[in-house]
Amino acid sequence: MVSTRRSLLKKGLVGGGLLAVSGVGLSLQPGQDIPVPPQGLKILTPQNYATLMAIIPHVLPVSKGFPSTGDIQVAQRVDDLLALLHPADGAELAQALQVIENPVLGLVLDGRFRPFSVSSATEQEQTLRNWKTSRLAVRRTGYVALTGLIKSCYFSHPKTYAAVGYPGPPDYSKVASPGQLPDEPGTEATP
Repeated sequence: MVSTRRSLLKKGLVGGGLLAVSGVGLSLQPGQDIPVPPQGLKILTPQNYATLMAIIPHVLPVSKGFPSTGDIQVAQRVDDLLALLHPADGAELAQALQVIENPVLGLVLDGRFRPFSVSSATEQEQTLRNWKTSRLAVRRTGYVALTGLIKSCYFSHPKTYAAVGYPGPPDYSKVASPGQLPDEPGTEATP
């Protein structure tokens, strides 16, 4: 699909409008107040962190034989990973978390007039389902980005390897470099 200047302007205006409404709505009701990690946050705000913590159990429900998301510190790993990305990418994810948390947008888009982090598990599940199946591409994209980031931060941790039958990354320390022959008695390796 070819994007025209007009379609990009429309998307930008819609996204900007959603964020403006979101900012007003956040001042109306407080979200969940949870302690931030002792090492602090690099990209996420404490409210973004609380929203992310509320999303994680819906993306990674407790499963027998798997370490808990708390043991893996998934939310902290997400924040750490965002710090390694381009600043605009971290800002976009933080904005998506702000929009999910917002009670005014929750009412308009999902029929929920409470911040996401203090909503019931059923309301949270419905909100995430609405994001996944939304007619607005920005919501679907946000859902895919958030859930993919959460899953990758969980399953990339070594504590999850055994649960999925992964022996871990291969040890290449004993493999010859490309163009180099293995050491044999009486011969030199070629550079």
